[in-house]
Order: sequence, then C-alpha cells, then structure tokens
Amino acid sequence: MLLRANVEGIELMRVALLVMLLTPFLSGCVAEEGDFTIKMPGGGLDADSADIRELVALEIRLIADDRGDLSGVFLDGQQLVVDEGDDDVFDVLNRRVRNIVEKPDGRAVAGPDFEAVIHVEGELEYAFVVEAISAVSGYVGPDDTVHRLVPRIRFAETRAE
Repeated sequence: MLLRANVEGIELMRVALLVMLLTPFLSGCVAEEGDFTIKMPGGGLDADSADIRELVALEIRLIADDRGDLSGVFLDGQQLVVDEGDDDVFDVLNRRVRNIVEKPDGRAVAGPDFEAVIHVEGELEYAFVVEAISAVSGYVGPDDTVHRLVPRIRFAETRAE
C-alpha cells in the first residue's frame, strides 16, 4: 500500500510538472498567464497551509470516461453545460470563474482570495487537466491585456479505491 501511495505521489508530481511546462503553449495565451501556484496534496501541514484555509476554494471536478476522455466538468457541484456561443466546456468554466472573481467591468472582486481545487476522477488525459488549469488561471482580454483569475491551483487528494 505504501508503494502504491508513493507511485501515485510521483505520478501527481509528473502531472504538475507537465502542466506547468505546457500551459503557456497549449493555452494560446502569453507566458505571463502561466504564472500560477500549484499546491500538490501532501502528507502533513506546512507553513502555507494556514493561507490555504483562509482562501475561498472553487471546487472543480473533472470526470473521465473509460477511454480517458472528458465526460463531465463540475464547478462547486454544478455540472457545466456548453451553451450556444461557447467553444467547449472550458469556455463555460472560464466564464463562470470570471463571474465569481471579477466584477462586470473586469476588475477583481474585493475581499477574499480564490484558489482552484481540482479533483480528477478516473484516468483522465493530461490535456484536459491543462485546459482546466488554463480556464481558471486567466484569459487575454480584447485589448491583449492578461487578466489573472485564480493564481492558486492545487490538486485534491486522490480517493482510495
């Protein structure tokens, strides 16, 4: 059991490294947008744990089908559905996060800091995780300015099978 937990931890670190390296390229945004913090699940508490508890967490659940394709995306328990005018479910995720963390004029909401907690269920392909991170971390506005949304991103503990 200890060996399996260690292997899963190594796999999560590989995913995080790939995400950090590939996000600027896959998102089509400028490199500044890829500047975010990722917190991996850990065994104990550290100095940053107090900060995390004071943040407002946006719970994002990514569900994989048996082939590793994305079969569902949930934000705070609500399944996201592609509306007319959206390219894909990650556009919907980006729009919903923007509605939470920004005012209608594009300025950040005063008050709490936000973090995204990503739950991945099943053997999901990495590209979908990268798209989710890109959707919550920010966007490029019509005037080519980078708007950061959620700079703190962490992966939830994996469930025991």
